[in-house]
Amino acid sequence: MAMRRFGYRKGFPKPRTDTDWNRIWKQHKIKLPNIKSLKLFLSDKGPGHTGMRHFKSYMLPPIQHWNPFIKVEIERETTKYIPPVLLVEHKNGESNSFDANKIHSKDILEFVKNFDKSQLTVPTQEKPTTETQKKNQQSENFK
Repeated sequence: MAMRRFGYRKGFPKPRTDTDWNRIWKQHKIKLPNIKSLKLFLSDKGPGHTGMRHFKSYMLPPIQHWNPFIKVEIERETTKYIPPVLLVEHKNGESNSFDANKIHSKDILEFVKNFDKSQLTVPTQEKPTTETQKKNQQSENFK
């Protein structure tokens, strides 16, 4: 099995200088300002782990580069099968787990990004979309 390494692509020259690496880091910019920690649970055995292994190899290095404050823990089981799970902890203390069995690495990244953004939204009053809804809201405001 070929070794998975971030930044190396088959048929392309290996990045050797800081300029080469800076170009690669800029192409894979992932900012997660509200995430406190990521904890990955995965196994070397069994089906359904490909997405989590690719996430660990290709998505995690840019996350760690652009967000050095995020604590990343990886727990690998080499002898038996365990389902792949990602545990994401927000800075406000809330945490969420994601069952990554048979899920693509890009979908795992989208889950992390959405969890980061979901904590930013403040509940606001819905804006009316049609003219009748606008009139009804205005009449309710004057009562």
